[in-house]
Amino acid sequence: MLLTNDLGLRARVIQQHPDLCRVHAGPLTVVLVANKDYCQDVLTRTVEFDKTPAVTITARPTFGTGILLIANGPHRARRRLIQPAFNHSRVDHYAGTVSAYAAEAASHWRDGQVLDIGEALTRITMRVIGKVMFDLDHLGDDSALGQAVTATFEHMKIAFLLPLPVAWPLPHNLRLQRALTLLDGIIYDMIDKRRKEGVDHGDLLSMLLTANENGEGLSDHQIRDDAMAILVAGHETTAYSLAFALYLLATHPLVRQRIQHEVDSVLGTRPPTLADLAHLPYTVQVFKETLRLYPAAHILPRQATQDTTIGDFAVKKGWFVVMDVWTMHHRPDYFPHPEQFDPDRFTPENEACIPRGAYLPFGSGPRNCIGRQLAMLEGPLALATLVQQVSLDVAFGTWLDLKFLLTIRPKNPLRMRVTRRHS
Repeated sequence: MLLTNDLGLRARVIQQHPDLCRVHAGPLTVVLVANKDYCQDVLTRTVEFDKTPAVTITARPTFGTGILLIANGPHRARRRLIQPAFNHSRVDHYAGTVSAYAAEAASHWRDGQVLDIGEALTRITMRVIGKVMFDLDHLGDDSALGQAVTATFEHMKIAFLLPLPVAWPLPHNLRLQRALTLLDGIIYDMIDKRRKEGVDHGDLLSMLLTANENGEGLSDHQIRDDAMAILVAGHETTAYSLAFALYLLATHPLVRQRIQHEVDSVLGTRPPTLADLAHLPYTVQVFKETLRLYPAAHILPRQATQDTTIGDFAVKKGWFVVMDVWTMHHRPDYFPHPEQFDPDRFTPENEACIPRGAYLPFGSGPRNCIGRQLAMLEGPLALATLVQQVSLDVAFGTWLDLKFLLTIRPKNPLRMRVTRRHS
């Protein structure tokens, strides 16, 4: 149910049991949680609730045993190895890369051109993640890479619903194998070149190559798994969050006018810098509200490792526990008029009044998104850069229909027409 597009079914289930309910999916027992306190409780009790084998098995061909899927026990040590690449001091250096790549891409968009905005933004964020994580200006054919990433997410959804051996020559398995051949080729080639160079580039790959775990360096396979997680998850979520933001601006002209005024007043025609973010509060608010309406990680699945409780509700060992972030972000008791796009929810005064734990676009607890700081720099900076150069309107015949994989995407190409604002 949580990996389908039937939001009506999802809404009906949670309407009857807004905090927590138990449903059966074939032989599986699933506990849906959309209560802020219960979600926080589950996400911080890492001994009793771990990553779900059903999800990790389906994602393992893509992500292996890296940071994304590793069990809670060894997760802390692995995260310590990678965290320096995402600390403030390093992330701040990425600001120039973000604005430069976004500006370069937008400069090629012609007046009146109709874009698949999701695809266009994926090319930008793929370049950003390639540069800041692997010090490469280009990872390869942007279109082919985007299709490969899509194939991995599609496979996870199908494999979760129909867990058949990945070696079977089924269409979705064959698509996955082609995708991984491309992605693995890029990553292993980078690893091989860096080992031969012996030069520290100061990026994630250099950190992994020099890291020690239990006194030993990481193997190529271990490095590949962590690099794959950053490459795939690190660009896809930001790209579609930006796509949703631009769609919302196109369908809310007063909000668009307000963000354009802010960007023009602060930046004029010069590119945004890290220092400008403090002076672009409404731009940041627009991005935050987009993440509320369309949280990339719309569910956070776990599995009970022992008999336990959530609140007063008994949970048996082996039951799936799914934090339903989408539903929680759309609860009227947490966010009044939740279907409205209202960036003013995130003024400093209003944001302080949001119930603690009700807003979880990056998860919570020790496994919260490691790329949170990068996303909150990249998203608003790229948004400001694009708003500065172009105004986008929804193309005729285009509407937003959502596709729920492990992340949220538009089901159909999100086609938008370009009007240039500044050359």
